[in-house]
Amino acid sequence: MARAESKMIMGYLPIEPKHHAAILSLGASATPAVRLLDPFAGQGMFLEAAAKAWNVTPYANELEGERAAACITRFGATQAVRCDVERLVASNNAFGAAWLNPPFPATVLSQDPQTTVRTAQCGHG
Repeated sequence: MARAESKMIMGYLPIEPKHHAAILSLGASATPAVRLLDPFAGQGMFLEAAAKAWNVTPYANELEGERAAACITRFGATQAVRCDVERLVASNNAFGAAWLNPPFPATVLSQDPQTTVRTAQCGHG
């Protein structure tokens, strides 16, 4: 039996809105004093849903221009920036929580089970 070829996908993989409720059910409500950072925010749709569900203040970062502009429109220029995540700078204890859904490397879809397991343990899969 021949294995199906895997399609290589790299980068932006947004969380579909149909999955928001299930993911949001894993968190608990806080207060607006808690700042939630999403350093890979995409267009900010999940961050916005999380901020409302968990009663926190959202802060977004996105590298890609159009998605960063969407975040700035959605959250304002004081709560959203366009930056490479490796260059982000914040004061100690500035954020009480972070949503970490980084871009997926091509190895996530690898046929090598060791690679897939290692990636899943990092919270990508």
